Amino acid sequence: MTKTTRILVTVFGGWFGLHKYIDGKIGLGLIYTVTGGLFGIGWFIDCIKALFLPATPSKNLNPVIKVETFQAPYTEPPVQFYENHEDNSLLPEWHVSVSFGKSSSENYQKAVALARMAPQYHEQTDNGKILHQAIYSSNPKEYLAFIMLYELVSNWKSTFVIINGQLIDRKIIGQLNYCYGDRCRSGNPRFCYGASYMTENPFGCHRLQISTCNHPWWSFYVRRGNSWELNRTAMLERINSYSSVYALCPVFDYERIIRQMNKLPIKLNPSQYQELIKQSQNSINLQI
Repeated sequence: MTKTTRILVTVFGGWFGLHKYIDGKIGLGLIYTVTGGLFGIGWFIDCIKALFLPATPSKNLNPVIKVETFQAPYTEPPVQFYENHEDNSLLPEWHVSVSFGKSSSENYQKAVALARMAPQYHEQTDNGKILHQAIYSSNPKEYLAFIMLYELVSNWKSTFVIINGQLIDRKIIGQLNYCYGDRCRSGNPRFCYGASYMTENPFGCHRLQISTCNHPWWSFYVRRGNSWELNRTAMLERINSYSSVYALCPVFDYERIIRQMNKLPIKLNPSQYQELIKQSQNSINLQI
């Protein structure tokens, strides 16, 4: 695409994401369409880039979707805000940002004050519309500060959350806050291996709900003749169904979970199976 064409497409069609669709960024194009070019701010930034930056060829016109064992929510290219004047290398390896506009809520001024206290804060104004963006790392104190701000602004129409460049659904944010937030409050580094006896597990994520008192791992063994065999297919299906929600947790490690599953013995005789249950009910003896 020539520079002139890029400018015309961005200026006259960018507010509803036309330039993103042309670039093959369908997910980002839909976001622009729904939000009016990210409330006009993303469109304005793209116009400036189209006017002053060298023309670059469109890519990914036919994007290839890579299929993994499981997929985290949204797989579109990262949405990078304020990239025209911020060095993204300054962002933590894992980061979450919450953005919101002006609100008539009585909590607006408090939200702005909390946002300005964030490790990284950005403020953008376009045509009289203001957008606040606060960025946090996975550090427990920072994440709890994010939760405090998010609870104030979560119901505002202008609010959206991005984790590592991915726009995240509010329901998933709520689940992450409930899970990782509890870990941060506990101060226990082994919290994910069991917040209590009932949630003890060898996988390092009790949100998989494969724990001592909730679908215990030994319940995935099936009696076949005189032996007990591990139904790895059923266990993997359960792991994957919950991984799709918690894959964005800062401490979630899918490869570790699969390694631990592979350490479980495939076949046991009756006495070995009873011993596995006995040992597991007493304590978690499997080593990660």
